[in-house]
Amino acid sequence: MTAEGPPDMTPAPRKKYVRAVGPRLRVLLLIIFGLVALLAANSVYLSAITFLEWQKSNPNTTYQNWFYMVMFGTHLGLGLLLVLPVVIFGVFHIRNARNRPNRRGVKVGYTLFVASLLVLITGLLLTRIDIFQFKNLGLKSPHSRSIAYWAHVITPIAAIWLYVLHRLAGPRIKWQVGLRWAMAVGVIVLGMVVLHSAHPRKNQLGSPEGRKYF
Repeated sequence: MTAEGPPDMTPAPRKKYVRAVGPRLRVLLLIIFGLVALLAANSVYLSAITFLEWQKSNPNTTYQNWFYMVMFGTHLGLGLLLVLPVVIFGVFHIRNARNRPNRRGVKVGYTLFVASLLVLITGLLLTRIDIFQFKNLGLKSPHSRSIAYWAHVITPIAAIWLYVLHRLAGPRIKWQVGLRWAMAVGVIVLGMVVLHSAHPRKNQLGSPEGRKYF
């Protein structure tokens, strides 16, 4: 018989703990929250003007004045600024959290990231940048733009709902922060409404040539 040596009692090396949202990702997340707050206020304003245009009784009057055009351009700019931060945060956050035992939170996080990408992709499809136009992507159906528009309207609502579910599956939500965020959005929207109504130009439709070239 051969004598067996004593069992190896050396503890296995502990795996280094990596936070799902480290210090650098937290800074990036705060930047995303700031941009989203501005974009949310901007979107509420644009949606309100779109609704007024839809239900107006006088076809010769428009609510889309010069300030509206500025806010429309701001919407495009804020959306483009969000693309890289959202993609970078999503990729690194998934890398840090994909093996967490909270599988429900991980799965909801994956869905939230997909919904966020859909918001960005549909926004890019609705722009007039040559590389993203529907005809260049082989989408020549007259309904393609309408589908992209409504997807761009609905997916942000789905993303907010998924974010709440994602946070409910993890650490306790700080509802006071969300309330302050909502109040900030409300103040910005109110400011936009005041600036829109105070603009001195009359909201009359211009010439057909002007609409064509715009």
